[in-house]
Amino acid sequence: MAKKIWSVLNHIMGALFLLLFLGYFGTSVAALIMNSDQLEWWGLLLNILVLIFEMVGPFYVIYFMVQLIDGIIQADKVEYQLEKMKDYPKVAVMIPVRNAHPKILKDTLEGFVKQTYPNYEIWVGDDNSDEKYASVYKKLAKELNVNYFYGDERSFKAGILNKVIDQVDAKYIAIFDVDQIPKPKILDKFVAILEQNPQYAFVQAKFDFREVKNLLHTWEMISYYQLACAQSGKMRINNVLFHGCNACFRKEYSYPLPEGKLSEDYDHTINLLKEGHYGCWLEEIGVTTLATDTFDHKISQMYRWTTGQIGAVIDHWRDFLKSKLKLNQKIDLFISSTLTLVLSSLYLVGVIYAIIYGLKVPIFRALYLNDVAMLIVPLLIFGVYCIMITATSIYSIKNSTYKLNFLQILLYLLFSSFVAPILFIPTVRGLLRKNKITPGKTQWNKKVRLYLVSTILSLFGLVYCALSVVSILDTLGVVNWYPEENYFYSMFILVAFMLTFSLPFTFFAKRRYKKTEYSQDENVYI
Repeated sequence: MAKKIWSVLNHIMGALFLLLFLGYFGTSVAALIMNSDQLEWWGLLLNILVLIFEMVGPFYVIYFMVQLIDGIIQADKVEYQLEKMKDYPKVAVMIPVRNAHPKILKDTLEGFVKQTYPNYEIWVGDDNSDEKYASVYKKLAKELNVNYFYGDERSFKAGILNKVIDQVDAKYIAIFDVDQIPKPKILDKFVAILEQNPQYAFVQAKFDFREVKNLLHTWEMISYYQLACAQSGKMRINNVLFHGCNACFRKEYSYPLPEGKLSEDYDHTINLLKEGHYGCWLEEIGVTTLATDTFDHKISQMYRWTTGQIGAVIDHWRDFLKSKLKLNQKIDLFISSTLTLVLSSLYLVGVIYAIIYGLKVPIFRALYLNDVAMLIVPLLIFGVYCIMITATSIYSIKNSTYKLNFLQILLYLLFSSFVAPILFIPTVRGLLRKNKITPGKTQWNKKVRLYLVSTILSLFGLVYCALSVVSILDTLGVVNWYPEENYFYSMFILVAFMLTFSLPFTFFAKRRYKKTEYSQDENVYI
């Protein structure tokens, strides 16, 4: 009961923050209407556009803050009891693979062979690997007495899983990535949850990392814990997402996975939810997994996820209107898949502010704040953001098997700030529905021209550095350009910081984080 009360208080706090920003938006619109005679039509349009983009960030951050705090509270944690297990229905464990290092597959298979669940079978789904790998996989499968299925043509993760699932007669389908070593009794827990909670179509567990050796690993780990915390919070509205692995389905809800998409897992979640079927989150570690070794591979993954998830929502927007989804589930899916829009809105605000400053357009805001809003509103957003990061930090420190400290959290924030602008491109690609897989053309881990992208971003950053200097000098009276009070430098400095260091950061990250024997280009399939 206490957890429920804390959850209610959390939502009340979120509602108050939201009302504060909505009040700012409403009174700002009123201020613009009252002073419209002082603006040309294009000046009024610029003010309205920048006001709308100013509101995108706070809305997303407040929503995510409430969800993360719900994740820490865990008021809707799933219940199960292993000792009440009587029947042990068959489970088919699916492990898709393509050109992965044989040692990775061997470690994973050995982990599953040791599972205590009395009624399961293991299937290795080989997505048309090169012969030098396929022959080793086949031999390894025979040695460990597991099933091996070879796909005669490349069909990507969803395709090979569909082919293998079609071969089995199990009640439950458990899906794992090739680098995930299972924890003891994870299959027992999956089955217990689904047997004792018939309302769920699937159960998704969290994972932990085998080793965290550097800042790249720390960044990936904390980023995942933020996602895991959000998943726990999603239990409140029955909107847990399937993340492609470390999950167990009732067979009738596992098949078919959507093929031809960059994010088959996210599309599958939407398909289930719109039909009224939902999953649950197991707040326990199901597997230990490998962290990404190189910056290139991590960015490639993020490109695929960002493009795929935003594209999935665009693909399904008509379905949302006629589906069984509740309004809060629709909002949650949209926000979960378009988090990078928060960053995009920041840059759009920066662009419009630069135009407003250059054209000397007056700004009218709530309660006559006008230009002062450029200081107050970012401070309010910063306050909410700090609460969100604090929630992420608490969850990470509480759940990590690696000891985290304040410096690592700070470096995580810096790392995220420098990576964020790079994700603007896949955000646009997702909005343009470039999330489809084209046979013979699509690269699962697309090589991103990071030096080119970061060079362009840094050049834009230098432009904003110059604008920051001019704006500050204007404020000090050294330059006489903008006729009103001038606080544009607050936004210009923020945009300049996030963009200017893009190239130096990319240069450092690409040189610092080298490929290991497991992360050569041909081996990366996770």
